[in-house]
Amino acid sequence: MVSRGERLAAAGVPPPLAARIAGVIFLTTAFEIGDLAARAGQPVERAARTFYGVGARFALDELRAAARRLPTDTLWQKPLSRP
Repeated sequence: MVSRGERLAAAGVPPPLAARIAGVIFLTTAFEIGDLAARAGQPVERAARTFYGVGARFALDELRAAARRLPTDTLWQKPLSRP
């Protein structure tokens, strides 16, 4: 499987920039993990392990992917099926 960074580089984006852009997706959960750590009074590292562990245990990535494949009939449904 070709990574997002590799696809960007193949499209002409300079490789260092492509790698940075590809890593931005991980920032989407950084705020959630930080908030989780603060609310639980736990170190960020433990909150991150828990966050990703729960996601893996309950296959949340697969559930999100399945939701994105569902047909959307209305404008209200479309945002609900996207990350």
